[in-house]
Amino acid sequence: MAFEFEQFKHWKRPHYWGRALPLALAVGTMITLSACGTKPPNGSADGSVQPTVSQPASQSSTIEIANTWAEAVKNRDGKAQYDLMTSALQKSVHDQFSGLNWVTGTSSPWVERYSTQETDTGARVTLEYASSAGSAGSYQQDLTFEEVDGALKISGISDPVEADTLSFETLSGLLGMKRDELIAAMGDETPVDVDEGGLGFEKAGIRVWFDNATYTKVAQVFIMTDAIDLNGVHMGDSLDSFKKVFGDPISDSNGDARFPYKDFFLSVIHDVGSKSDKTVGIYLLQENL
Repeated sequence: MAFEFEQFKHWKRPHYWGRALPLALAVGTMITLSACGTKPPNGSADGSVQPTVSQPASQSSTIEIANTWAEAVKNRDGKAQYDLMTSALQKSVHDQFSGLNWVTGTSSPWVERYSTQETDTGARVTLEYASSAGSAGSYQQDLTFEEVDGALKISGISDPVEADTLSFETLSGLLGMKRDELIAAMGDETPVDVDEGGLGFEKAGIRVWFDNATYTKVAQVFIMTDAIDLNGVHMGDSLDSFKKVFGDPISDSNGDARFPYKDFFLSVIHDVGSKSDKTVGIYLLQENL
């Protein structure tokens, strides 16, 4: 399962670490490596299909359809994918899908998880692939939509491009950086200002805050997406999964479990009210505040 980070857009850094994040969980997404969900070879085209998008349907509608389509790709269900398309897009993929007996993708690698977010033209879907050997990479595709007889349909699916997902090592390396160093390290993405002097990198799925003493160095990194691999675990996995990787926490109060790791700390926010005890937010902390 994946979680969209739309619900974190207005999230404010907690003043007291003992308070867990609000459990505003929403089923998230991001989509396939081709119209039929087949992992592309290295060097696949990075152009994108950008047909005209009729003016909208609501954001929730595009995300819901993107999620449904990504789930169908994960399940290798060609008929479910086909039913979500406009007639023009259906015609373009019909022979391919029928030739596959409507079973798309491959048995290995398979789609392990997915996530989605709204874009100016529709939705962006990220699929994370895995095989028996481990991770097989993450790929992104952009979806466009049109309204047909009052119903929203997928009108275009861009070619897959390899997702530029931040690594755990890169994230932890942000701690201690000055503002200019941080912005340079994040590449082309322009940050947005968030509460308490923090910066949000929405495409990357993170927010950062600076130290309280000088307000010049990164002291906290907040992870808002399950696309980031944390030594084999992701946001959305159970707390037990984190314990298997990072050992027992040094504290666990009100849904905030603290794990020491190398020269920093992980604050793993989890849903103590659910049987699965899923994690709903992750902080990297320079100090165990």
